[in-house]
Amino acid sequence: HTGEIGATWVHEAGGSSTRISNANRVRKSNTAGYSIDNTTATPLSPDYSVVADLYVASSLSGDMAGVIGRLNTSNTTFYMARYEVANTRWNLVSYNAGTVTSLGVATQTLTVGSTYQVRLDMVGTALKLSVDGVLKVSVSDSTWALAGQAGIMHGPDSSAPAGTAPPGPHFAHFPVSPGPAARRHDCDRRLGRAAH
Repeated sequence: HTGEIGATWVHEAGGSSTRISNANRVRKSNTAGYSIDNTTATPLSPDYSVVADLYVASSLSGDMAGVIGRLNTSNTTFYMARYEVANTRWNLVSYNAGTVTSLGVATQTLTVGSTYQVRLDMVGTALKLSVDGVLKVSVSDSTWALAGQAGIMHGPDSSAPAGTAPPGPHFAHFPVSPGPAARRHDCDRRLGRAAH
C-alpha cells in the first residue's frame, strides 16, 4: 500500500511476515517467528513521533508488538515502544540486531477486543512511550541518533507463537509526525525565512 507521501511498506527482517486482515488492519501471518516492517520514507529530522492503533484481536502467550523509530536498515537498529503479553507491560526498548535493551517499563493488562493508541516520541535523547494520551515511560538515551525509518514489529525477538487468524495484536492508522524542531523548520521554509 502506498502512503499519502508516496512511501511504501517493506519487510525489513524476521522469518514471519504481515498480512492485511478483513478489517483492513495489519497483522502477523500464521508463520512462527517475528516480522519487522517499515515505511520507505525518511523523516527530515530524527525528532519525530510514531503512532499506531493496537487492536487486541487475541492474546497469545509470549507475543509482543510495537511501533519503531530511527530504524537503520543497514544493521537493524532502532527504538521501539512495544507491548509484551507475558509480562503484561509496555516496554520502551533499544533494539540492536536482535539484542534488546529495556529502557523503561509500565505495567498494564490489555483487554481482548479493545484498541489502544501507542505512541513513541523521539526528540534528541528524550524518548517517551504513551498509551491513549497517557505518558507511561520517559527516558533519555543517545544510542540511535539518525532519523532512519519508522515501522512496526510483530512477535518477540527470536521466535513467536504461530496461532491461527486472527493472531495476537493488529495495527491500524500509522501516522508519523515531525517533532517541534522539524515542524518549525518546515514552517520557516514555507514562509521563506531561515530556521534558527
